[in-house]
Amino acid sequence: MSSVLLNEWHAHIQACCATSEEKYCREVSAIEWMAAHFGLVARQTDPEHVTIGNAVLALRSLQVVLKNLPLEAQFEVVSTRVKRAISIQSSDESGSALDNVFPRLRPPPDSEDLSWFESIAGGRLLECLVSEESDVVRYLDPLRIIGFGLGVQGLRSHSRTNLRARKAVFLSASDEPRIKVCRMGDGHDAARLLVVCDLIPSMDRVLCCAPDRDTLLCADPADADIQTLAYKMREMAVRLASQAAYPLSAECFLVEGEAVRHVPFHTDETGAFFSGF
Repeated sequence: MSSVLLNEWHAHIQACCATSEEKYCREVSAIEWMAAHFGLVARQTDPEHVTIGNAVLALRSLQVVLKNLPLEAQFEVVSTRVKRAISIQSSDESGSALDNVFPRLRPPPDSEDLSWFESIAGGRLLECLVSEESDVVRYLDPLRIIGFGLGVQGLRSHSRTNLRARKAVFLSASDEPRIKVCRMGDGHDAARLLVVCDLIPSMDRVLCCAPDRDTLLCADPADADIQTLAYKMREMAVRLASQAAYPLSAECFLVEGEAVRHVPFHTDETGAFFSGF
């Protein structure tokens, strides 16, 4: 435990309870801060209890335990109880459920609608995790992610493995054969950008546009006329994004392995060009 965390936790409790006369104000605020520290939300459901997901923490018993303990010990007690609450979340997640988890890309303006995401490509894309359940796709929140038992990075890696196993066909664009288009119609086309180097093994690096959820455009950055090719691909992406039900981005991205990097587009007195290939 760092002194910085301890001080932040204590300051939060003091600020919340400075003018409050609630019986368990200190306990509630202590749990809320600790849950937020782990990326979760704690809610007081009645005067005596706080819930974290499907776990219930009793405020009265916590108050008794914390009484007369030094501040450092109080921190450890609350931390332990919150971690225990996290550990029992979604404990019924099965192996088959793991096979139904996939990555999904969303545009940055959607961040307020998402309970969990990882910002990638310099903040140009948001990577989420979804679970395919019958005919419904559900976005995973922190509690469900924890419930799978792999940790965030482990589940992200597993979701990409699942996506690699899905069939993916790349066809040449009608007006530019050097641009390859993937449209499988399964809701995962844009997310295939994350694993495209495995899907097109003939390219060490892949230049991509994901104009909408159901389209992935690809080209070889080693092409001798890559500037013109990238410009054509961007024009196609702008048009597709403007017509799409689920638009994503008209920007170009360079994918190398699992690294995704934004390729800036510039205009000046000399014309239009891309940088960063």
